[in-house]
This record gives sequence, C-alpha cells and structure tokens, in this order.
Amino acid sequence: MEDRCISNKHIIIIIIIIIIIIIIIIIIIIIIIIIIIIIIITIIIIIIIIIIIIIIIIVHVWLLFIKTILLWTVMGDIFRHNDPAKGVMEMSEVEGFVLPKAAEAFLQGRTLEQQVEGVRNLPIRDDDIILCAYAKSGNVNLT
Repeated sequence: MEDRCISNKHIIIIIIIIIIIIIIIIIIIIIIIIIIIIIIITIIIIIIIIIIIIIIIIVHVWLLFIKTILLWTVMGDIFRHNDPAKGVMEMSEVEGFVLPKAAEAFLQGRTLEQQVEGVRNLPIRDDDIILCAYAKSGNVNLT
C-alpha cells in the first residue's frame, strides 16, 4: 500500500512542475503579445510613411500644376499681345533692348531699367558657361 500512496513530497514536486509550466506558458504568451504589438507598430509606421509620400506627391503635382497655370497665364498675356487680329504687340525699349510690354511680369517687381542694369552688371567668371539658342527653337527646358 505504501508504494501506491503519493507522499507530500511528490505532491509538492508536482505542484512546482505545474507552476513552472504555467510560468513558461505565461512568458510565451507575453512574448507573442510583444511580437504582435511590434508587428502592429511596424504596420502603422509603414502606413504613415506611405501617407506622407502620397501627400508629398500630391503637393508636388499641385504646385507643378499651379506653376504651369501661372506660366500659361503670363505667356498667354505675351502671345495675346502678338496676335495680329488684336493689333501690334506693345513693345518697350530700354538701352537698346526691345521687349514686349507683357514680359514685365518676368521682371519680378523690378523695372525694366533695373533688370537691364542687372544684366549689364552681371559678374562673369572664367568658368561660367553661357547657353544661347534662337528664339522659339524648342529650348525652353534649358532654364
């Protein structure tokens, strides 16, 4: 009979083993929860980065669109003055330079005289490269 009885010593060992197994299971569950939280945080960061990239692209395209519209407006003013049906284009002459009146939008708030004086006083160095082309030869993208 004594062989079949479980002693107090055996009960304590079994309880300790059960407690150790429970602690190991709790640690594994905590590690799994931490991994899931890290994955969720990574996904959120990736989504935020994608949203920022989309916003940057939208803003860039919008600014490009606005710049294009503004350029078309100014260029439209210049070409509108050159329409033979509307008469002769109004021109301005300053120190030998002849420019359309509508080109004054490109002067950035300066008078034509100030702009011409700025070109005349432009410092030129030995390593400068000057690009020249005929008017309306398709070299708009050189600027």
